[in-house]
Amino acid sequence: MRSVELVFDEESDAGVRRAWDALIERGLPSAGRHAGATNAPHVTLAVLDGTDRAGAEDARLLSGLAGRLPLELALSGIILFGDGPRRVLACPVIVAADLLALQREVAARLGGAERVIPHAVPDAWTPHVTLARRMPVDRLAEALDLVGDAPSRVRAVRMRVWDAEAKRVFAVGEGQSASASAR
Repeated sequence: MRSVELVFDEESDAGVRRAWDALIERGLPSAGRHAGATNAPHVTLAVLDGTDRAGAEDARLLSGLAGRLPLELALSGIILFGDGPRRVLACPVIVAADLLALQREVAARLGGAERVIPHAVPDAWTPHVTLARRMPVDRLAEALDLVGDAPSRVRAVRMRVWDAEAKRVFAVGEGQSASASAR
């Protein structure tokens, strides 16, 4: 499985990490608890499964799209995904025309919607910045109080491909080198 992600400038990254850290300080689940060197605040554009193409090849196929960055993204409130006793806590991204066009082009270049898992298919995609996974429902009010200062805007400046099988990140764009690290 591979994902295509937009990552942020330093200021935006730091703003999201402050929300991650606030959750950690209170002993709550947080995306910041993941210790992998490649763990960074991001917006996922596509998640692919069932292809034998390598992450480096995906990055090459997408390289022409790097010129569409940076993108200014507006975040709006908090969204919850899932059901049951634990949820994903995230900041939804307001879908602007340029972001939607980029996401559709990513899906098209990587083989069309049939290669993209259902929640990332164009027209069914909910762009977001994850703050925590597996948040207990009975601690949501506490978590919401802590993440109220999450950024309302972020600036996406880079695109990357995370190849879960190879455990590597591949930068998208001319002259960018791939970095390897377990996630």
